[in-house]
Amino acid sequence: MTELQVLIAHDSEEMAAEIRDALSVHVERLCTVYDGQDALSRLLREHPRVLVVDVGLPRRAPFELCDDIAQAGLRTRVVLVASVYNRTRYKRRPTSLYGADDYVEQHHIHDMLAGKVVRLMSGERGPGDVVPGEIEPAAAQRVREAADAMLTIEFDDVGQGRERAARLCELIVADMALYNGEALEAMSTLGDAPTRLLEDLQEARDIFTRMVPAEIRGERDWVGEQFARLFERRPQMHRASATGGDG
Repeated sequence: MTELQVLIAHDSEEMAAEIRDALSVHVERLCTVYDGQDALSRLLREHPRVLVVDVGLPRRAPFELCDDIAQAGLRTRVVLVASVYNRTRYKRRPTSLYGADDYVEQHHIHDMLAGKVVRLMSGERGPGDVVPGEIEPAAAQRVREAADAMLTIEFDDVGQGRERAARLCELIVADMALYNGEALEAMSTLGDAPTRLLEDLQEARDIFTRMVPAEIRGERDWVGEQFARLFERRPQMHRASATGGDG
């Protein structure tokens, strides 16, 4: 059997399909999973050359998977996929990839991801410069629709609404954290957050507010609580950064 070249791990079936479409011409064997535990199983069993993973992947975060890869001595390279399409103020070149090698914005899946993956499959490490190309309008529209669906909340009752709001919050905070790695690593307490990070947290709250009905979003500080949970996991994030290949 041909070795597994690329493992795609993404919670959105539609976005995963776009990633597959972007890579299928360049990669002989692809596999797709939709949560972190399945990704871990396939990583340890098949040792793919590259993992393409959503930064907001559920059940096992990308930085944990990077740590798993290092602990298992795998040579799998990792590309993070941003979770939020919007070109928000916090979108800037990440200063830390938490152990991953490279990252791609959703709107560049069809013109930059393949170049990044092919470069990493050749044995290179760390982020590389890939010149954006032309994207077919139909492909761009599909990605935008898939991205919008990831941030859309529909529910039949308040309990279901809370579950979906929590998942949306995970995506938004994970995306914001991707662009604030250096600030997170420098903080010793939540009170140490620099002004820029506080501004980015407010923008994350603004996105959440636009997407979630008032009867749910007003119950508590969803974004602040999710950020606090992420902050508590920093030791794992730091370990992944130390053992991974973002430099």
